[in-house]
Amino acid sequence: MPSIVKTTGFLAGLVAVVSALPAQPILSTRQNHIYDLAKRQNAAAAALGLADVDILQFALTLEWLEASFYQQGFAKFPDDQFAALGLNAAQIADLKSIAASENSHVGLLQSAIAQAGVQPVQPCTYNFGFTDAGGMGFHAL
Repeated sequence: MPSIVKTTGFLAGLVAVVSALPAQPILSTRQNHIYDLAKRQNAAAAALGLADVDILQFALTLEWLEASFYQQGFAKFPDDQFAALGLNAAQIADLKSIAASENSHVGLLQSAIAQAGVQPVQPCTYNFGFTDAGGMGFHAL
């Protein structure tokens, strides 16, 4: 009959070996589905000759659009026009924080693209067509 010391030593050694093995992530069904989609999308992008920096350039174009929307709106319409729509100071500040967030997205993407050794796209000239704070607010929703 094996001694308790030998059994305990064996179990401790087994635990140490198992603990040292690389852990395999256990993905849920949803996570596996997302992983499969990502693999297909990456393969499709590679087949079209698109690289990560191309996708970042597209994302930067969208962020320029969003940042420009808020910049133009807040440059054109003072806070009192937003207040006249029924927005309180906190809600107006929230809108302005969205604008700041969009600007930070632009900076982040410009930096990532430049670090990849590529010239980031420049903003286009946008005409959002809003004539008052209400029109801007409607489009922001």
